[in-house]
Amino acid sequence: MSCRLGWRRDVMGAEGDLYGAVGLLNNTVGDLKVAVAELKTTVADMKGRDVEDRAAALRREERLAALERWKSRIQGQILLLGAITAALGATLAGRIFHIVP
Repeated sequence: MSCRLGWRRDVMGAEGDLYGAVGLLNNTVGDLKVAVAELKTTVADMKGRDVEDRAAALRREERLAALERWKSRIQGQILLLGAITAALGATLAGRIFHIVP
């Protein structure tokens, strides 16, 4: 009879170990579900930041292009002003040296 009780204790012990292992696996699965949810949130945040970064980069490129256009206009105005100044200087020099009537 004690032999049968020993076997039953072994089965009960194995069953308890199995329930314990299943419980640990359930906890692990729960932890993994939380980790996956956190990763999904992180990925969504990164996608949002990526969209914002791309929009900011596009705005920056547009501003740089506008500055380049502005710089070209100013350089053209400087050249025009230089040409007008040279013409006025030549006219003034001509009058001073009596070359231009």
